[in-house]
Amino acid sequence: WTLRATGPNGTTTEAFQFTVVANGIFSERSVPSYPGEEEFRAAGGEICHSYTFTARKWARGKHILVVGHGKSYCDIAVGLEPRGPFEPIARSTESLVTDGFCDLVRSGRITVERYTQIKRLFVEAGQRKAELANGKVLPCDIVLCRAGWKQEVLFLDPAMKARIQDDRGSFHLHRS
Repeated sequence: WTLRATGPNGTTTEAFQFTVVANGIFSERSVPSYPGEEEFRAAGGEICHSYTFTARKWARGKHILVVGHGKSYCDIAVGLEPRGPFEPIARSTESLVTDGFCDLVRSGRITVERYTQIKRLFVEAGQRKAELANGKVLPCDIVLCRAGWKQEVLFLDPAMKARIQDDRGSFHLHRS
């Protein structure tokens, strides 16, 4: 590997046998696009990454559609539920469901739609809604995406990225 760096004192070039990039590659939030999102946003709807969820009051009185799966989805859904206490995110590393999640589903305060996705967002009679691929239409003020993070190293040029990423954009974690 040859590294060329340019700084205030000019350009230097050095050769290395190995290169380690330890910059936190999961730094760009992944938020999907949806048909109808322009109309949805124009009517006051929000589409955002779960990273932005920092306070329960943000969700109070709103219809929230959490997109995602797994433990993080459960954490967010329980945290959004405004009538009960914040549940501990995890009492045990063996837990796959946040404490309180199942109770909130049984009570009807959290609804789970499995094996489907958002088909489109739209506004009808002034109400923001989401149509799911399973045919259901849900009221929706905020789409909160727990869709992960993009692997990105902005300072690498396209030719270098092609050498270290696979066809899906994931990084090869070790090359010899």
